[in-house]
Amino acid sequence: MTSQNTHLSEEQIICAVVDEQDLPAAVQHHLSACPMCQDKKQQFDRALNTLEEMTEAFSPLPQRKIRLPDHQPFFGKITWFPVRIPAFAAGLALFLLTLSIWYPGNLEVSKEKMRAQVLREAEPLPDLCQEISGESYGYFTNEFMDFVVPPEESRIDAVRSDHSRA
Repeated sequence: MTSQNTHLSEEQIICAVVDEQDLPAAVQHHLSACPMCQDKKQQFDRALNTLEEMTEAFSPLPQRKIRLPDHQPFFGKITWFPVRIPAFAAGLALFLLTLSIWYPGNLEVSKEKMRAQVLREAEPLPDLCQEISGESYGYFTNEFMDFVVPPEESRIDAVRSDHSRA
């Protein structure tokens, strides 16, 4: 708006409808002096009022009065007392059952049992068990074992003979 012939833009008219005091002094002076700009402002104002009336007319009425619920803490809604006692009893029973299974009892007795089990496992199987198993180790004779793993004396003799030849 540089001269009197230039009228307010649409954005300036919207600002004038919202709050005329936000406009610069020159624009305010033009708006008060120009009947054409005043008419545009009034038309826009009427359109907004019509829109407001239409929204009120076509909006459905609320079915009931809208009211926010009173603030209640979460813990007030659920009563945990009836659930707490059985849950505690079940947890305690599970703990005691686990403790009784895993606790070795008398440690000296359990150590003795462990030693006896280790000694039983270290004993060679009786001949009867080897016959029952169906596996025969009869083809491993002492001669074959001496060939695979020579006795200590023959290894020493072999080393001495190698040194004497050298």
